[in-house]
Amino acid sequence: MELIVINESKLKVMLDQADLDDLHITDTNRLATRETLTEILQKAKEHCGFDATAGRIFVQMYPCKRGGCELFVTKLEMRGGKEPLTHSGGERTLTEYKRYTSERRYKSGHIIYAFHEMGHMLSTCACLRRSGYSGDSSAYHDPGALTYYLSLDEETFFAGEHLGKLCPSSYYYYINEHCRMICDRAVPVLGVLA
Repeated sequence: MELIVINESKLKVMLDQADLDDLHITDTNRLATRETLTEILQKAKEHCGFDATAGRIFVQMYPCKRGGCELFVTKLEMRGGKEPLTHSGGERTLTEYKRYTSERRYKSGHIIYAFHEMGHMLSTCACLRRSGYSGDSSAYHDPGALTYYLSLDEETFFAGEHLGKLCPSSYYYYINEHCRMICDRAVPVLGVLA
Protein backbone atom coordinates (compact mmCIF):
# COMPACT_ATOMS: atom_id res chain seq x y z
CA MET A 1 0.00 0.00 0.00
CA GLU A 2 1.40 3.35 -1.01
CA LEU A 3 0.07 6.48 0.68
CA ILE A 4 0.49 10.02 -0.64
CA VAL A 5 -0.83 12.92 1.43
CA ILE A 6 -1.86 15.57 -1.11
CA ASN A 7 -2.86 18.11 1.55
CA GLU A 8 -4.49 18.08 4.99
CA SER A 9 -7.83 17.00 3.55
CA LYS A 10 -6.83 14.78 0.61
CA LEU A 11 -5.09 11.42 0.47
CA LYS A 12 -4.17 9.12 -2.41
CA VAL A 13 -4.01 5.40 -1.63
CA MET A 14 -2.47 3.04 -4.17
CA LEU A 15 -3.27 -0.63 -3.69
CA ASP A 16 -1.65 -3.28 -5.84
CA GLN A 17 -2.98 -6.81 -6.19
CA ALA A 18 -0.88 -8.03 -3.25
CA ASP A 19 -2.44 -5.35 -1.02
CA LEU A 20 -5.92 -6.46 -2.06
CA ASP A 21 -4.95 -10.06 -1.29
CA ASP A 22 -3.68 -9.00 2.18
CA LEU A 23 -7.00 -7.28 2.83
CA HIS A 24 -8.82 -10.43 1.59
CA ILE A 25 -10.47 -8.47 -1.21
CA THR A 26 -11.18 -10.58 -4.27
CA ASP A 27 -13.35 -7.96 -5.97
CA THR A 28 -12.68 -4.20 -5.88
CA ASN A 29 -16.43 -3.67 -5.48
CA ARG A 30 -15.91 -4.79 -1.86
CA LEU A 31 -13.92 -1.60 -1.24
CA ALA A 32 -17.25 0.21 -1.01
CA THR A 33 -17.96 -1.38 2.35
CA ARG A 34 -17.43 0.74 5.44
CA GLU A 35 -15.43 -2.00 7.20
CA THR A 36 -12.86 -2.27 4.40
CA LEU A 37 -12.46 1.48 4.04
CA THR A 38 -12.16 1.86 7.81
CA GLU A 39 -9.30 -0.67 7.84
CA ILE A 40 -7.50 1.16 5.02
CA LEU A 41 -8.01 4.57 6.65
CA GLN A 42 -6.79 3.27 10.00
CA LYS A 43 -3.56 2.11 8.33
CA ALA A 44 -3.24 5.55 6.68
CA LYS A 45 -3.61 7.21 10.09
CA GLU A 46 -0.91 4.98 11.59
CA HIS A 47 1.57 5.30 8.72
CA CYS A 48 1.29 8.92 7.61
CA GLY A 49 -0.89 10.68 10.19
CA PHE A 50 -3.82 11.32 7.82
CA ASP A 51 -6.88 11.02 10.07
CA ALA A 52 -10.12 10.43 8.19
CA THR A 53 -11.61 8.16 10.85
CA ALA A 54 -14.13 10.80 11.99
CA GLY A 55 -16.45 13.02 10.00
CA ARG A 56 -17.67 12.79 6.44
CA ILE A 57 -15.49 11.56 3.57
CA PHE A 58 -15.73 11.32 -0.21
CA VAL A 59 -13.97 8.39 -1.88
CA GLN A 60 -13.19 7.96 -5.57
CA MET A 61 -11.83 4.65 -6.85
CA TYR A 62 -9.99 4.05 -10.11
CA PRO A 63 -9.31 0.39 -10.99
CA CYS A 64 -5.90 -0.35 -12.51
CA LYS A 65 -5.54 -2.53 -15.58
CA ARG A 66 -2.74 -4.55 -13.91
CA GLY A 67 -4.90 -5.27 -10.88
CA GLY A 68 -5.28 -3.21 -7.76
CA CYS A 69 -6.70 0.29 -7.69
CA GLU A 70 -6.17 3.89 -6.63
CA LEU A 71 -8.35 5.57 -4.02
CA PHE A 72 -8.70 9.31 -3.57
CA VAL A 73 -10.03 10.15 -0.11
CA THR A 74 -11.28 13.66 0.65
CA LYS A 75 -12.31 14.80 4.12
CA LEU A 76 -15.41 16.96 3.75
CA GLU A 77 -15.91 20.13 5.77
CA MET A 78 -18.57 20.39 8.41
CA ARG A 79 -21.66 22.28 7.31
CA GLY A 80 -22.31 25.63 8.96
CA GLY A 81 -19.84 24.96 11.76
CA LYS A 82 -22.02 22.16 13.10
CA GLU A 83 -21.01 18.62 13.84
CA PRO A 84 -20.72 16.39 10.78
CA LEU A 85 -23.93 14.76 9.64
CA THR A 86 -24.16 11.14 10.71
CA HIS A 87 -26.66 8.35 10.51
CA SER A 88 -28.44 7.41 13.70
CA GLY A 89 -26.05 5.62 15.99
CA GLY A 90 -23.29 8.20 15.58
CA GLU A 91 -21.28 6.25 13.01
CA ARG A 92 -19.10 8.03 10.51
CA THR A 93 -20.91 8.69 7.26
CA LEU A 94 -19.47 7.64 3.94
CA THR A 95 -20.96 10.46 1.91
CA GLU A 96 -20.42 9.20 -1.57
CA TYR A 97 -18.50 6.43 -3.28
CA LYS A 98 -17.84 6.50 -7.00
CA ARG A 99 -16.32 3.83 -9.15
CA TYR A 100 -15.02 5.36 -12.35
CA THR A 101 -14.85 3.43 -15.56
CA SER A 102 -12.42 4.33 -18.31
CA GLU A 103 -14.96 6.46 -20.12
CA ARG A 104 -17.76 8.56 -18.74
CA ARG A 105 -19.51 10.98 -21.10
CA TYR A 106 -21.79 13.86 -20.19
CA LYS A 107 -24.65 15.51 -22.09
CA SER A 108 -22.37 17.85 -24.06
CA GLY A 109 -20.03 14.93 -24.81
CA HIS A 110 -17.13 16.78 -23.14
CA ILE A 111 -15.40 16.44 -19.80
CA ILE A 112 -14.17 19.89 -18.73
CA TYR A 113 -11.43 20.62 -16.19
CA ALA A 114 -10.58 24.14 -14.98
CA PHE A 115 -7.06 25.18 -13.91
CA HIS A 116 -5.92 28.44 -12.33
CA GLU A 117 -2.39 28.04 -13.71
CA MET A 118 -1.34 27.02 -17.20
CA GLY A 119 1.50 24.92 -15.79
CA HIS A 120 -0.98 22.63 -14.05
CA MET A 121 -2.91 22.12 -17.29
CA LEU A 122 0.35 21.40 -19.15
CA SER A 123 1.35 18.84 -16.50
CA THR A 124 -2.02 17.13 -16.87
CA CYS A 125 -1.54 16.97 -20.66
CA ALA A 126 1.95 15.52 -20.18
CA CYS A 127 0.65 12.78 -17.87
CA LEU A 128 -2.16 11.94 -20.29
CA ARG A 129 0.30 11.84 -23.18
CA ARG A 130 2.64 9.47 -21.31
CA SER A 131 -0.28 7.24 -20.34
CA GLY A 132 -1.30 6.78 -23.98
CA TYR A 133 -4.46 8.92 -23.98
CA SER A 134 -5.73 9.05 -27.56
CA GLY A 135 -9.10 10.79 -27.18
CA ASP A 136 -10.08 14.30 -28.21
CA SER A 137 -8.58 17.16 -26.23
CA SER A 138 -8.78 20.94 -26.50
CA ALA A 139 -7.29 23.71 -24.37
CA TYR A 140 -8.84 27.14 -23.80
CA HIS A 141 -8.04 30.35 -21.92
CA ASP A 142 -10.59 32.65 -20.30
CA PRO A 143 -8.80 36.02 -20.05
CA GLY A 144 -11.58 37.54 -17.92
CA ALA A 145 -11.41 34.88 -15.20
CA LEU A 146 -7.71 34.04 -15.67
CA THR A 147 -8.68 30.39 -15.97
CA TYR A 148 -7.52 27.63 -18.31
CA TYR A 149 -9.85 24.85 -19.43
CA LEU A 150 -9.03 21.39 -20.74
CA SER A 151 -11.79 19.58 -22.62
CA LEU A 152 -11.50 15.79 -22.86
CA ASP A 153 -13.82 12.95 -23.83
CA GLU A 154 -13.13 10.89 -20.70
CA GLU A 155 -12.41 11.58 -17.04
CA THR A 156 -8.87 11.41 -15.68
CA PHE A 157 -7.43 11.46 -12.17
CA PHE A 158 -4.36 13.28 -13.54
CA ALA A 159 -6.33 16.54 -13.59
CA GLY A 160 -7.16 16.26 -9.90
CA GLU A 161 -3.52 15.53 -9.08
CA HIS A 162 -2.56 18.78 -10.82
CA LEU A 163 -5.19 20.94 -9.08
CA GLY A 164 -7.75 20.72 -11.87
CA LYS A 165 -11.42 21.04 -10.99
CA LEU A 166 -14.07 19.01 -12.80
CA CYS A 167 -16.69 21.42 -14.18
CA PRO A 168 -20.30 20.79 -15.17
CA SER A 169 -20.62 19.75 -18.81
CA SER A 170 -22.55 22.95 -19.51
CA TYR A 171 -19.24 24.88 -19.26
CA TYR A 172 -18.53 23.68 -22.77
CA TYR A 173 -21.05 26.21 -24.13
CA TYR A 174 -19.61 29.04 -22.02
CA ILE A 175 -16.09 28.16 -23.21
CA ASN A 176 -17.08 28.20 -26.87
CA GLU A 177 -18.63 31.65 -26.49
CA HIS A 178 -16.24 33.44 -24.10
CA CYS A 179 -12.83 31.74 -24.22
CA ARG A 180 -9.92 31.72 -26.63
CA MET A 181 -8.80 28.34 -27.95
CA ILE A 182 -5.14 27.61 -27.27
CA CYS A 183 -4.93 24.26 -29.05
CA ASP A 184 -7.36 21.72 -30.48
CA ARG A 185 -4.99 18.76 -29.93
CA ALA A 186 -4.00 19.67 -26.40
CA VAL A 187 -2.67 16.37 -25.08
CA PRO A 188 -0.19 15.55 -27.88
CA VAL A 189 0.82 19.18 -28.53
CA LEU A 190 0.87 20.76 -25.06
CA GLY A 191 1.95 17.56 -23.31
CA VAL A 192 5.51 17.97 -24.61
CA LEU A 193 5.79 21.49 -23.11
CA ALA A 194 5.49 20.51 -19.43
